[in-house]
Amino acid sequence: MDDTRVLVLGLKLVILEKAQDTFASVTDVIGGCFGIYESKLSQSSVATMTELKGKARAPDVNAIVGVNPEYEVVGQSMLMVAFSGTAVVI
Repeated sequence: MDDTRVLVLGLKLVILEKAQDTFASVTDVIGGCFGIYESKLSQSSVATMTELKGKARAPDVNAIVGVNPEYEVVGQSMLMVAFSGTAVVI
């Protein structure tokens, strides 16, 4: 069996609308969840993981281990979602 190991990365940038951003700051002050951000974060995470799986198409690769999700705010109205991991043969 070949000992294949390939580093893979999935990355998405999400642009947040200004109206949502303003409303989110109000809900931060008064408390509570903000469903629009949660929904965008969830959708972005799924899309990023799908991209990660798509890049792990080396011959015989059948798993991705050590997946590291990272979420960063970029500027005033963008969110970066990045997943990295190692594609391996088990």
